[in-house]
Parts: sequence; structure tokens; C-alpha cells
Amino acid sequence: MAAKKKKATPLVMRAHDVEGLLRVKYADYFYRSEMQGVKGNGRLDGIAIRPSWAHPEVHGFEIKVSRRDFIQDDKWTAYLPSCKQFWFVTGPGIVDKAEIPEQAGWIEASAQGARLLIRKKAPVRKMTPEDEAHLFRRIIHGIHYAGQRAPWNGEEVSAEDRLRLWLKEKEDKATLSGLVSAKIRRIVGAVNERNHQLQVENASLKELKAACDSLGVNLDDLIKKNRGLGKYPEYHWRQLIRKHAPELIPSEIPEELKALKQAGRLIEQACGDIAGRVTRAADALVDAMKELEEGKLPEDSE
Repeated sequence: MAAKKKKATPLVMRAHDVEGLLRVKYADYFYRSEMQGVKGNGRLDGIAIRPSWAHPEVHGFEIKVSRRDFIQDDKWTAYLPSCKQFWFVTGPGIVDKAEIPEQAGWIEASAQGARLLIRKKAPVRKMTPEDEAHLFRRIIHGIHYAGQRAPWNGEEVSAEDRLRLWLKEKEDKATLSGLVSAKIRRIVGAVNERNHQLQVENASLKELKAACDSLGVNLDDLIKKNRGLGKYPEYHWRQLIRKHAPELIPSEIPEELKALKQAGRLIEQACGDIAGRVTRAADALVDAMKELEEGKLPEDSE
């Protein structure tokens, strides 16, 4: 028979080592060890708070490095009012997932003890306003009197400096957001203005093309001779048309225009002659009416 494989002995870790992994995992959080629970309900091995004005996450941790310690713990429920998510944090191979209470989550160290892995997500609970206020008073009290040092982005800084750095980072992000928003508004404004200019130029081009089509002018040839014509202001169109008119306008159009102009002059001259005759006839009629009114009748001719 094949020999049975021996089950690997789980790595034995110290509570200090597990807490060090917690500090790394929650490096972007405010972390405090040995945190007194609200209303004096026990002492959490660690607490991590995600910096957020609207929805701060409050995680409570109970570290277990032996199975016996985990099984005999009957006080963990007292920690629930002190956090929104409660976690058991254990070394490798100490407990099974089925043994974790429903109200708790489970974070286990990897087999080599190099990192922490979430094995069971902790349910989220609401904290009462009184419990939250009590918790933060505890934190402020501890910062002031204990002078605990807390990690911030991998560096050891005091909790007071951590809070100051967080506020400064929040202010910098708000400033950057304002600058980016202002830049975007300027770009959008410039794009809208240019879009309006293009709409105006496009409308002018359509009108010009319609006029050229009615005159028989090939606008495509004009555009080919003047690359990038669309960038010119509207008043340049007339100059370009005038410049290229001799080669673009069909030869018969100028002759027809000359004939129309000559006909116009003849009509104007004829109308002038007719107007003169009508004026003279009207003057004679007025004189005759005056003579009738004065009793002067013209003599009958024999």
C-alpha cells in the first residue's frame, strides 16, 4: 500500500506578526492597535477606519494565533457595537470557514505568512450615532495621551500628523479637481465656439454654392485651386470669386450680360422719350383748362 502523505504542519505565527500584516493590508486606513471598545466593552486587538466624510468604514479585528484561543473566546460579541465590520484574523490552518460565526468575517494569513487573505467577508452593520461618537472620543483620547504612532503610506508618522496629511491630501485633490474642471470647461467652450463658426461657414458655403450653380460656376474647381478654402473668413469668398471669375464663368455668360445691359439702356432711353411726351401733353392740357376757366375760348378758324 502507498504510504499516506503527512499533512503539512501549519505555520505558527505570533500575534505581533499577524498585526504587522494587518497594518500592511490597511496601510491607507487609520489603524490603531489595542483599541478600547465603546462603553468599556472589552479591548479590540486592532481597529482600522477608512478616511471618508460620508461613509467611513470601521473595521474591528480580533487576532487568534492558536485554535484553543479561538475556541475559548466567548467575549467577541461585546466588540460588535465598536465597529461596522468585525473580523477574526488568524494564522494559517487554525480554523475552518464553517466555524466562523455568522456575525463575523475571517481573514487568514497565507501558508507562508507573507500576506493576509479574506476567507469570509464580514457583514456590514450600522453603528448608532452614540457608539460612533464614543469610539471617536476614545481615538482622540488615545492620540492625545498615548502619542501612538500610526503608519501612513508605509511611513511611521504620529496619528496627529496622519490626520493633518489626510486633510491636506483631501484639499489637494479638491484643488486639482477644480483645476481640471476649469480646464475642461475652457476646452468645451472653445469647441462650442468653433462648432458655431463652422456652422456659419457651412451655411455661407451652401448659399455660395447655390449662387454659383445658378450662374454655371464650377465651385469644385475653385476649391481645388484654393486648398483649405474653408479656413477663410466669409468676406474672402468674394475676392476669390472675383479673382477666378474669368476662368470659371462660361464664356457665353458675359456676352449675355452685355446684351442685357444694352437692352436695359434702350429701355431706359425709350422710357425717357415717352415720359417727355407725356409731360408735354400734360402741360398743354393744364394750360387749356386755365384758359377755359378765365373765359378765353379759342377763336374758330374760318
